[in-house]
Amino acid sequence: HEYTSHLAWLTHPLLGLEGRYERGGHGSSAASIEIEVDARAPSALDARGLATTPMAVAWRAQAQHDPLPDSSSALAVRGQGIRLHMRPRLLGHLPPLTESCEFDIVFSADEAKLTSSGECGAHFGGSYARTLRD
Repeated sequence: HEYTSHLAWLTHPLLGLEGRYERGGHGSSAASIEIEVDARAPSALDARGLATTPMAVAWRAQAQHDPLPDSSSALAVRGQGIRLHMRPRLLGHLPPLTESCEFDIVFSADEAKLTSSGECGAHFGGSYARTLRD
């Protein structure tokens, strides 16, 4: 079982996106995203993040990418401009207005660009640079 799980992770088509991404800023304008592949699903990612403006808000989401062509490899994904749409689950005591919050994240090279729509309770948008390497 361990071998099968590890092999599923190593051959996951979105493995090239896994890592930590940080948005530039000091103190209150900093934000981060952590991306992990979901080895149980060939096109799924687990995402979580934190933004601190105007107040600290953490979020979690699962994103499903459209199936990749069979010829795609984990290393090729990084430069393809993969786009994910997700509805984050905002953690903490936020008003119900935040239920309309949605994210689009576009990955390219070592960067992720996040745009948000709806009421999210904090500023999540911007460019995030990848900080952890394979």
